Amino acid sequence: MNWHAILPWILLAAWVWAVAGIWVLVMWLLAVLSGWKRLAARYRCSTPLPGTKWRIRTGAMRLYLKTNYGNCLRVTISDQGLGLSIVRLFQIGHPTLLIPWSEIVASQDRLWLGIRCVRFTFPAEPAVTLWLTIRLAGKIPQALGQDWFPAPAGSEPAADS
Repeated sequence: MNWHAILPWILLAAWVWAVAGIWVLVMWLLAVLSGWKRLAARYRCSTPLPGTKWRIRTGAMRLYLKTNYGNCLRVTISDQGLGLSIVRLFQIGHPTLLIPWSEIVASQDRLWLGIRCVRFTFPAEPAVTLWLTIRLAGKIPQALGQDWFPAPAGSEPAADS
């Protein structure tokens, strides 16, 4: 057997497997550190999400490490809740989520460099925070046909006078 002829192919195959392995590890770590895995334990959705969809959107999430999901989020708005998924290339460790509106508390916030965002927190998973741009979040009421900011837990609606 001529090892000089096949050695470059073996090295190429090893390099491809190493890069793929590192990619899987990095995607999985980002899912864990951002909090996506924690939300998936509670809000994983295995069926196609119905509703209004926006692709190639930007957001950020944090549990242990603020992770920017730049131009790789797919956001779905339906009566059932807020759907989140990732483009296929980055989907490893990031299953599709469907978070019911009753499980979301939203407030305006500032993110990087003064960019106005809406901050989403989840009473069932208080350590995880999601930010979406105010431009994207502003489309949610139109898609739902109603106001979408849920009242904070334990608050009473304002009485009409």
